[in-house]
Amino acid sequence: MYIDIWTLIAFLISASVLVGLLIWMHKRDLTGKNERLEMLSQVYATTTEAVSITRLADGVFVDVNNVLLVLTGYAREELLGNSTITVNLWANVKDRSAFVGALLEKGECINKEFEFRCKDGSLILGLISGRIVPIRGTPHIVSMIRDITERKQAQIALQESEELYRSILNAFPDDITITDLQGKLLVTSPAAHLVFGYEPNYDYSQMTIADFIVPADLARARENIRRMHDGTYVGPNDYHGLRHDRTIIDIEVNSGLIHDADGKPRRMVFIVRDISERKLAAKKIQDLVRQLEIEKLHAESIAMTDGLTGLANRRYFDEALQREFYRMKRSGAPFSLILLDIDNFKKYNDSYGHVLGDECLRRVATTLQMVVGRVPDILARYGGEEFVIILPATDAQGAVTLAERIRSSIEDLAIPHRLSDPQWVTISLGVISATATIELNEPKDVVTLADRGLYLAKSSGRNCVRLGNGRASA
Repeated sequence: MYIDIWTLIAFLISASVLVGLLIWMHKRDLTGKNERLEMLSQVYATTTEAVSITRLADGVFVDVNNVLLVLTGYAREELLGNSTITVNLWANVKDRSAFVGALLEKGECINKEFEFRCKDGSLILGLISGRIVPIRGTPHIVSMIRDITERKQAQIALQESEELYRSILNAFPDDITITDLQGKLLVTSPAAHLVFGYEPNYDYSQMTIADFIVPADLARARENIRRMHDGTYVGPNDYHGLRHDRTIIDIEVNSGLIHDADGKPRRMVFIVRDISERKLAAKKIQDLVRQLEIEKLHAESIAMTDGLTGLANRRYFDEALQREFYRMKRSGAPFSLILLDIDNFKKYNDSYGHVLGDECLRRVATTLQMVVGRVPDILARYGGEEFVIILPATDAQGAVTLAERIRSSIEDLAIPHRLSDPQWVTISLGVISATATIELNEPKDVVTLADRGLYLAKSSGRNCVRLGNGRASA
């Protein structure tokens, strides 16, 4: 009995390979078969599959093609006459028994996966297909091995990558969403259900990324996506997110493009984080900072304010005087200072009591605030019944004019004072104009000259204005 060549070709094609077979033909009736034999010989020699013919009974090689030799590293003479078991072609000897068993059961075996050992001991993974074919009455196995080692490794790597990808999606606390370039949802991580309040089995296939952002933020979101395509995107960005129950949350979104092997963008990925609590905490911190700032300003105001009159206190005055003094030294612009004192105030307290004495101080302070009206002017309680006024960019004449108006305004209050002459409350004022032409070494020198003017006013009978240089006011 000889092999049916066309049946074998049909088997080889059904195994999805182009292989050939060189067989020993029965010498009878060779007419027409030589051409078919030549055709099979050419296919056998040029196929890209590793082909071998072995005896069914013992696995002895009858013939092999060059592809098998290259694949395993053996020379032809090392295989022919030896069995697959002898040369350790099977990584596991039991695999040949399983292969032969499948052949005996069905007559053929298609694409079974086994490991094979090369001459150098390395292992390859192959898909083997075979059929039992009688040659000269003896059952033989015509088999083909396709090396799938790299493909299998790539498949394993892909599976590991997919498993890693799934692990990241499942474990990542933020929502990871993948969309097409139009924003239609393709993949969502489990965190999406928590962030946006959907059921775990919810079908997102008909939704787009825009369905999760409030309408007022959509234009900005689309602009950021356009920038992402242009390469000018800067993230992350904050939006107001829309949950399934239509409540609004604060979300932070990072986005990027997923490119194909040719570098063309095919997908978009969005990493979405619910930052509502963070925003709330930030607002609480801002409110606390604002409250602390208010309290700080209030404390500073208290530290710089006289508690009785509400005017600036001595500390505030000292700092303001220092600023004005050194500004005058730098620019040469003059400033003036008025130092005033309530006449016979100790007698007033002794006669009317401290309660009315405090009320008198407050009334004087209020009047001073009304008369000293310019924004840059600084009015302070200097101590006890003394008050002081800093007048930036003011010369001696302007300061004296204001001082006289102040004196007159206090006198017009007509606060009774039976131990004074006249019998109402009056004030005495000392004035100095600080200029670059006057020898002044430090800020306190200005106060010293103003105090000299005040002393001259007291010495002149009180209720008058005097300059610190000793001249009477105009």
